[in-house]
Amino acid sequence: MRRCTFNKLAKFCLAKQHTNYVHIISRNYKDVIKVQDIVAEWLSKTEPVEGVAREKPSATTQQQAKKGARVVRLQRKGGQVVQSCDVYIGRRWTMGGWNLPQSKWANPFTARKAGSAAEAVRLYEEDHLSKRPDLLAELGELRGKTLGCWCKKKPSDPCHGDVLVRLVNATPE
Repeated sequence: MRRCTFNKLAKFCLAKQHTNYVHIISRNYKDVIKVQDIVAEWLSKTEPVEGVAREKPSATTQQQAKKGARVVRLQRKGGQVVQSCDVYIGRRWTMGGWNLPQSKWANPFTARKAGSAAEAVRLYEEDHLSKRPDLLAELGELRGKTLGCWCKKKPSDPCHGDVLVRLVNATPE
């Protein structure tokens, strides 16, 4: 893992008080305490950047962010999209009139190979995300967005999008 990637993730995790992310990442390290110490030391040397103007978000953007992220199942009827999304989070999909490229948020574990959809979701959170700190650092881009996947035939169906929604909605702005 590159040092700059770890530093960026560490700042995100502890500055937002998300030590659970540090625990996920630290599964790749032998000493969890050492990882937390490194993160804490790095943060103690970090200061806010002054003089950086932030663009004020629009009222629509603010309302969307307050709603939180959610997962929907993409749907098309008679050639027309009846349920779309802001961010597609699935694997490459070219059936049913769709031509969607694989998303960086896609679950590499299929229900068939994992044994069940629930197991594929568990592996996504505990195995895949632990090896992808870059994704954890980019969770903010999903805030207030509608995430599209194919798993959600019913709200109770397991989907890796639920993991993403839980993580992004738990992250303070």
